[in-house]
This record gives sequence, structure tokens and C-alpha cells, in this order.
Amino acid sequence: DPQYQTTCFDALARQIHPLTKGSVDETFRMCSLMPVGWIDSCIVSISKAFFSVGDRTAPFEICSKIHSKPLCYQELTTIISVYIKDGNERGRVCNQFIDKEWVEACKKA
Repeated sequence: DPQYQTTCFDALARQIHPLTKGSVDETFRMCSLMPVGWIDSCIVSISKAFFSVGDRTAPFEICSKIHSKPLCYQELTTIISVYIKDGNERGRVCNQFIDKEWVEACKKA
């Protein structure tokens, strides 16, 4: 069942997150062990987990390196809008997007 697979692989990615010890390279290495079709999903889940625990560097680096940049940036933008309500602070955080075309979309979210 695809719905169960999504839940399962997202949960697995969240278990991988602490094993990366904050390393972007380790995130990509460990997620590459996932089955085909779930690698980018794993990476995106971990980028959101990094942000959720206060890392304001790794998620942006991860999204700039992933094959599925639009998915990663959309998910990161969503999590930013959940965690940061103050517009000025959100603007400072959004300015960290390495691919600058995503900065304004992030600020508007």
C-alpha cells in the first residue's frame, strides 16, 4: 500500500536524522541506501528535521544539492512558515536560500 510506504519511509528518514550527526554529506550517504524512489524523500524529510531542531544551515545546503530541488524548497518553505511567524525573522531565514529564486516564495509563504 503506497500510503503505508510513505509513512514508513518518512519515519525511517526521521530515525536516520540523528545518525547523521548534523552532516549534510552523511545525510546523502545514508539516504542513498534507501530503495529507488525513496532517496529524495528521505533527504527532504531530514532537511525538515534539521530545521525543526534549530539547524538554520544544513537544510539550505541540502536543498541546494538535491536532485528534487523544487520539492525540497517547497517542503522547507512550508516548515519555515510553521515555525517562524514573525515576518522580519522569516525574511532573514529565507535569505539563506542558496538558490535565490526561492527567497521571495519563502518570504510570501
